[in-house]
Amino acid sequence: MKVQSLLFFAILTSLLAFGCNNKTSRPEENSVSFDTVSVDTVCRLNPDQQQPVCHLHICLARPVEAHGEVNIPAIEAFIVNMVKQGAFASAADLRLEKLIPLYTDNYIEQYRKEGNDLLANYTEQPQEAYKWLSFEERVEGKPLFNQFDFLSYQIVTGTYTGGAHEETMTKVSVLDLKTLFPLTLLDLFDLDVLPMVNEIIQQQLVKDYGCKTIEELGNYFLDPATIVATENFFIDQRGIIWMYDPYEIAPFAMGTIRVSVPWTDVRSLLLPDSPVIRIADFGKPQNQD
Repeated sequence: MKVQSLLFFAILTSLLAFGCNNKTSRPEENSVSFDTVSVDTVCRLNPDQQQPVCHLHICLARPVEAHGEVNIPAIEAFIVNMVKQGAFASAADLRLEKLIPLYTDNYIEQYRKEGNDLLANYTEQPQEAYKWLSFEERVEGKPLFNQFDFLSYQIVTGTYTGGAHEETMTKVSVLDLKTLFPLTLLDLFDLDVLPMVNEIIQQQLVKDYGCKTIEELGNYFLDPATIVATENFFIDQRGIIWMYDPYEIAPFAMGTIRVSVPWTDVRSLLLPDSPVIRIADFGKPQNQD
């Protein structure tokens, strides 16, 4: 970590226990228990002035215990891979305790570089630049579903670099705790049926917004042509949930759009050997297809 960075920001890390510490292997029980690792950092572009300033807040749920043979380091690596970005995207085998200082140092370094470059254009009126050079970033990670030997995890990143509003990105992913591999669409569906999956997602939105036809989604500024199955999905006991960021399928004002598709709507399209069969068919009578 650069000496300059160490002079102007402080890291406050706290560990807060939460989650279920249940070691049972029953599918409907939690597979992993978590605590949290957090940091709040402030850096002033000019240490002698209150403005401009950047704020960085990181709060991540960290796996601490699991039942059976579940590999905690592998789960943490999965979370780290979801968080990694920028200059350290190629870094390997990072733990969250190492990732957070690296993320922080990278953020401070980029803020100083961009801020000083912009201030160079306002040498005569630097106070004008101070009004819009205060940046913020938050990174929050938590489990969304933690049963049936699956872990659905979410990372929300909010970035403000001036302008009218914060830019928000929601990333979700599913780790199969039996194989320790993240699920992809092709672990669920054959490539040939994805157009049908797209139609199911679109029809779910039609229901969600109380429309009669897919064309009526345009009344809510939703563009049907952009509504397709992406890799940004997670699963829970009820079905598959796709997350769409602002601007992805609708204007910013619509916010992050969540589309929940029940297992019953996609069950016939799932691959026969898909790992999600164990949750899609949970509680289903054995003589029922």
